[in-house]
Order: sequence, then structure tokens, then C-alpha cells
Amino acid sequence: MLSVRFYTTTIRCQHTDASTITPTLKKRKKSILGSYMAARKNTSRKKRLLKRTRQNRPVPTWVVIRTNRKVRTNPKRRLWRRSDVNVG
Repeated sequence: MLSVRFYTTTIRCQHTDASTITPTLKKRKKSILGSYMAARKNTSRKKRLLKRTRQNRPVPTWVVIRTNRKVRTNPKRRLWRRSDVNVG
């Protein structure tokens, strides 16, 4: 097996013949909580913050169309500067 170092990822090839190399990347375990959050927060706090982040999005267009524009705004929408998240 041929192992090639490419930046920070190791590529492993199935064949040693250089003409028919099919690279497969090593699978890295992805974090559920994302990689942009600070490590000093509790895991439970990160989960609550991510839930609030997912809730903070506009109403989908198909909902606006389906309700004949009765539902146009998300009441839970917030701007990060104006209001606090209150997750603890």
C-alpha cells in the first residue's frame, strides 16, 4: 500500500502501480458541535447555542407562498448584537 502525505491529510492508495492509483481519503470523525465554538464552553451549553443558531433563520419561501403571506416573519429571529441568547 502506498501512503502519500498531502497537506495535513494522508491519502492511501489501493494499488502500488503508479498508473492506476485510486486515492481514498482517511475518514475523520466530525464533531456534532461544529469547529467554530470555543473549547472552554460546556458541551451542553454548546448544544443550546447551536439550537438557537438553527432557530435564527428566516421563514422559508414555500411557507410564505403556502400561507398566502399570512406568515412572513419568524418571531424568534434575533440579531447577535441587539439581544442576548440566555442559554446559561
